[in-house]
Amino acid sequence: DDIAKEVHALVHAAFVPRVLVVTTPEAEAICLKNNKRFVDLLRPYSLVRKRTPIRTVNDPGYFISDFQLKFMSTADLHTGIISQEKQDFLSNLVSDNLAPPNERYGNIRCTPDKEDFLRDKLAMKDCNNLRETTPWYYFYRSAFIQLMGISEHEFFNHPVACILVVAPENLSLDDCTSAFDKLYSPSKPLPIFQEGYMESSLFTLHTILDDGSYDRKSLEHKFHKVKSVFGTNTCSVLKVNSNTQKSEDGSYLSPEDHNRLEDFVSFVTLKCVIPHLEKSVRILNDQVVATRKGLKNQVKFWLGKPAGVGYFTKQRTDTNDPEASEMKIYTLNSIGSQMRRLADYAFMLRDYELALGNYRTCQQDFRSDKAWKYYAGALELAGLSGIMLDPSKKDNESDLDKAA
Repeated sequence: DDIAKEVHALVHAAFVPRVLVVTTPEAEAICLKNNKRFVDLLRPYSLVRKRTPIRTVNDPGYFISDFQLKFMSTADLHTGIISQEKQDFLSNLVSDNLAPPNERYGNIRCTPDKEDFLRDKLAMKDCNNLRETTPWYYFYRSAFIQLMGISEHEFFNHPVACILVVAPENLSLDDCTSAFDKLYSPSKPLPIFQEGYMESSLFTLHTILDDGSYDRKSLEHKFHKVKSVFGTNTCSVLKVNSNTQKSEDGSYLSPEDHNRLEDFVSFVTLKCVIPHLEKSVRILNDQVVATRKGLKNQVKFWLGKPAGVGYFTKQRTDTNDPEASEMKIYTLNSIGSQMRRLADYAFMLRDYELALGNYRTCQQDFRSDKAWKYYAGALELAGLSGIMLDPSKKDNESDLDKAA
């Protein structure tokens, strides 16, 4: 029905892989001629509609379509706490998008009979009617998802890949690698990657932005050297600003440039991110299975305490409750973190059965360790995985209720 379709569309749009984009000032200057950053040039093409085969841990595989990425800049690498400025933005979004008074019911002061009225209205399966009566909700929901930052208890907002972008003048004939290394290097990760719960060894692509102003032979020679260091499959030259004069919309981008941007995003999605996630799922699954079923660990699991759990405690700044002033954070290589990452990657690849099994397993460990944020998060995603598999099952609602 309409609501089921909308839930699936929302999940497919919200729980998507993140790709970090890092550029040199010279590369960004090329893009700013169009009054846009490089990351903004990619975003209109982030949805790839092509039907794509997926293989995680089971044969045969399956097909998905309408797969989306979210491109993020280093400024988007922030924790999940929403600032007061963003809270005010969300509040204004609601007040600016209220329905006309005669069509509202969301702000009715409730009495028993009006509660029944609201319950009936909210149970309606006519999504168009809901959009008319509570239009603010859809704006709020979209903006809230976009504003969500990185959290230690899940991997959905963590980047899984990185695109490094330079201009030709950033590369010398003697040194075609240091410009990329200065932008991002796992050996010198950004501060947020040093917290201990994020993967810093990202799948990395190396891109030279070409606006046609650089000598062709020199550019080809530099590109050849870049490929010889980083590999052919992770390197590209992207041509932009083919128009010599601004168009009516103030852009130097030609139709061919737009096609190249779309092809570039399609390449990143289909040839880089999806294969990387598939490989990561298989590796993580093997690691989790080996750890949980290893003979020397069996006794520890029977006693209800998983082997190899590694976590540290951190002071919380988002609560005044002294009993909740500390929270446990699992390190990246702990079994709890590996299971959660496996489940999240499987969820992003729409293997909801694999995701559900791992959410169910890791929530037991989190509960045993009294890692309540992790436990609630695993319950939430278990319920959502169940809904994507079979919305009629009562376990789904139970999981979501417990998470709340």
